[in-house]
Amino acid sequence: GARVGPSGVPGAGRGALFVHNEGASSMCGHAVLCLGRFALDYGLCQPSPSPGETAVTIHCPCGPVTAFASWDGQRSGSRVRFHSVPAFAAATDITIDVPGYG
Repeated sequence: GARVGPSGVPGAGRGALFVHNEGASSMCGHAVLCLGRFALDYGLCQPSPSPGETAVTIHCPCGPVTAFASWDGQRSGSRVRFHSVPAFAAATDITIDVPGYG
């Protein structure tokens, strides 16, 4: 699930906290897809003035995530995607010896 509220971050229309049976998580892709459409359909953000795709930025615990939902001028469509926060590898090509496992 998700708890949606105001965002204190410039450029993000809403903030979201994600919860599940074991507590909370910093990101949930399925929830972001749904929240992008929900924000458009229920007037929580300003849609694009012309039909096409509208960007909805949501402040998540992991950082700002932008959902892109199709928009026909009246409501969102079934096409939606998102850009998450950048990811990185702290190290590559390393070997870790775990006693008992190798």
